[in-house]
Amino acid sequence: MYNIMIVDDEPVVCNGLRHFIDWTSLGCRVVAEAENGIDAYHMIQQTFPDIIISDIKMPGLDGLELAKKVNENHPHIKIILLTGYADFKYAQNAFKYGVVDFVRKPAFTEKIIEAVKTAIGQLDEAQAQQEKLSQLESAMTLTRAEARGKFLLDVMTEVLASPEQIQEKAKALHIDIEWYFLLLFNIETEQAEEADRPSTQAMSQFITRAFEPFSFHHFFLSRNTMCLILHFDTNLESDCLQRILEHCENILWMANSQAQITLSIGISGMYRGIVTLPQAYAEADEA
Repeated sequence: MYNIMIVDDEPVVCNGLRHFIDWTSLGCRVVAEAENGIDAYHMIQQTFPDIIISDIKMPGLDGLELAKKVNENHPHIKIILLTGYADFKYAQNAFKYGVVDFVRKPAFTEKIIEAVKTAIGQLDEAQAQQEKLSQLESAMTLTRAEARGKFLLDVMTEVLASPEQIQEKAKALHIDIEWYFLLLFNIETEQAEEADRPSTQAMSQFITRAFEPFSFHHFFLSRNTMCLILHFDTNLESDCLQRILEHCENILWMANSQAQITLSIGISGMYRGIVTLPQAYAEADEA
């Protein structure tokens, strides 16, 4: 449902537009009316219009000036201007302000409906493009996370062992690990193997949410073994470890309260620098 604002200093025009157009059938609703451009512009922040239908000649701030201010500060809002025949050439200057259409008075109801449909089409297209962009950004974020996880796994298992290559790739992936602990979570369920993924996934999501106050990287080593690398900007090992243990106790309590989940956690000591991941992994695995 798109929001409509009507701006005209003639009350009869505002009332006509509100009551003689079937806004619901257009997927719209009238959320505001204003007598001039100044009031209309101030009402934008309270009423959030998607489409503004404005007379071009009004006291204070006319429709052309309103279109300019809206285009500068709220470019997503679509503008339709109402004009008299004598104003049409003047109104054409508003094309550079992103005005969707001009509708001449007085016999203009059908033309306004056509203009509104055009504005809706533009809004729909912009929304679809934004959704595609969001999906692309999500896919790119997932890809980056997967790339980071694979890189950390390769370093941890010594598939990648050259310190120079490790530092170079860490920089490229924006991975900056100073002081850290490595945690391994083994998640076992009593369900059959083909059916246990939902429980494993739910538990892994719970673990990552539990550690949201920390900075960390996480990835799976196997179907039911997850690795967390918690990094800190301090080397106060006992203080950091105490915080980690408190969170782990809460996670274990949650896992134990679920009859079909058994969780074990291995925690390394504090290590420094990404090239020490193999030692931290061996220690957490032994634990």
